[in-house]
Amino acid sequence: MKTVLVVIAIIMAMNLGIWGSGINSDNTDSTSSESIQLSRVDYVYFQGTDNRLLKVKTDGTGTVHVGGHWTLATPFVSGSYVYFQGTDNKLWKVKTDGTGSLHLGGHWTLAIPFVSGSYVYFRGTDNKLWKVKTDGTGSVHLGSHWTKDTPFVYGDYVYFQGTDNRLLKVKTDGTGTVHLGGHWTLAAPFVSGSYVYFRGTDNKLWKVKTDGTGSVHLGSHWTKDTPFVYGDYVYFQGTDNKLWKVKTDGTGSMHLGGHWTLATPFVAGFYVYFQGTDNKLWKVKTDGTGTVHLGSHWTKATPFVFSNFLHFQDIGNRVGEMKNENR
Repeated sequence: MKTVLVVIAIIMAMNLGIWGSGINSDNTDSTSSESIQLSRVDYVYFQGTDNRLLKVKTDGTGTVHVGGHWTLATPFVSGSYVYFQGTDNKLWKVKTDGTGSLHLGGHWTLAIPFVSGSYVYFRGTDNKLWKVKTDGTGSVHLGSHWTKDTPFVYGDYVYFQGTDNRLLKVKTDGTGTVHLGGHWTLAAPFVSGSYVYFRGTDNKLWKVKTDGTGSVHLGSHWTKDTPFVYGDYVYFQGTDNKLWKVKTDGTGSMHLGGHWTLATPFVAGFYVYFQGTDNKLWKVKTDGTGTVHLGSHWTKATPFVFSNFLHFQDIGNRVGEMKNENR
């Protein structure tokens, strides 16, 4: 994502186990309807236009400069920690209350890290695809692979953009590499259910099954960045910078609230959070109404929304259930 995700993120929360979590470190699912409450989203974490690592409540109040840190990309929040690329390119984690900073395993990164279970997956400054335990031990160069962007972890696989722009997946133990459907991508992929959603090298908005079959150009749309999938919709930045959503089957396109964005949006609950083309930190309801400039803040990248009840890995793995349980 520019790099997101985010990826994102978004994304991605988000573990989002991205990011408690509903996803255990052994990848078994323990999520219950009581553990995911969309109405309990509390904070938006983001990179300020001055590169400060900031958080603000989803109502726009309670701004905090987290631990006095700065960042060059979207942060990734998992449990009680924020993981991020410092302005020194070091891979950092800090508690959400700003204490307990740690330079993880002596590593550096060029993109948003992605946390799943007990590991942080990231692009090194050497462009290698790495994982390291959340305590900074046990570093592994995954499958001798290199990447240009944030990896996305889903189940037993890591999905990523190769340095040759191939859309790849590899098992979390580094084995079983697959070039998915012969596709190429210009950004981090986003995985939801049985599909991988991505920006092609032709800038088309694509989806392909996780086994590499069933490719679809979604709704004849194009995108500049990683799409974000939530429920029955794909949210994305168009090549015209419009903030779009389209159903996962390619129907029902909508230019959300007449807004424009410079990065991947992040969807949580009934709101879409995004960087406007004015660099303001905005939220708008998923139906395009109720626009709010959050706390008079500005941002350089995709925001990341987190609480103890909503996470990035949950969005990728369990969003269907969340949608049904909370509407």
